[in-house]
Amino acid sequence: MKQITSSENSVVKALRKLEKKKYREEYGLFAVEGLRACSLAANSPYAIDAFYLSESFLAEYQGDNRFWEAFPCYLLTDRIFASVCDTQTPQGILCTAKIVQGADIFKHCRYIYLDNVRDPGNVGTIIRTADALGFDCVLLSEGCADVYSPKVIRSTMASIFSVQIVADCEISVLEELQKSGCQIVSSALTDASQNLYEANFEERIVFVVGNEANGVSDEILDLSDLTVKIPMVGEAESFNVSIAAALLMGEVARRAYEKQ
Repeated sequence: MKQITSSENSVVKALRKLEKKKYREEYGLFAVEGLRACSLAANSPYAIDAFYLSESFLAEYQGDNRFWEAFPCYLLTDRIFASVCDTQTPQGILCTAKIVQGADIFKHCRYIYLDNVRDPGNVGTIIRTADALGFDCVLLSEGCADVYSPKVIRSTMASIFSVQIVADCEISVLEELQKSGCQIVSSALTDASQNLYEANFEERIVFVVGNEANGVSDEILDLSDLTVKIPMVGEAESFNVSIAAALLMGEVARRAYEKQ
């Protein structure tokens, strides 16, 4: 384990740069904070670049599973560690992992596609919900919030390591999934949309949720095999996109549970 005591160390400077998207793309890395998230990262398909520990964390850690010892590891003073963290009260451990490129996405059954969803909290919550409800893959269009930003990573509550994530997906990806046998189902408040709870869904399905203000794009609506709407009884105009995504995925999960 290499010890770092200077804030001007090149490793520390590079770590701080990962707060910005252009450096995440340049280095092909993203940062993850917290004991549970780091533990899941170490046992995920993501390739770990390095672990970073604070002096107080290492001194106080009582667990037997010192998973970070299998990877390159740096020990930072508490002051330096706090300076590279995005959270207000860091736990004292973080890691950097390599962004996955070129993964096979056509092997799954349940997908959700985010069409220009810009809020990091919404993106992270949808990833977390997809994990909880048994969806295998989350696809994000080019206009979505950066999935590897600290805010999105934090909102996923480590679920980013449990489902496949594919960013910058063009509509051609949906077209290829459709050709491979997936049903494309978009959420839209139109007269032609079917009631979510009455619609028929195929085993292989891609739900599409849209931009917070504008919904799903016309191009994707035209491609869709089906559009559905969630019944509302109050005066609200619409659901938050992360809530809508949860209701869509939850309906598929409910039906699957009832068949067991």
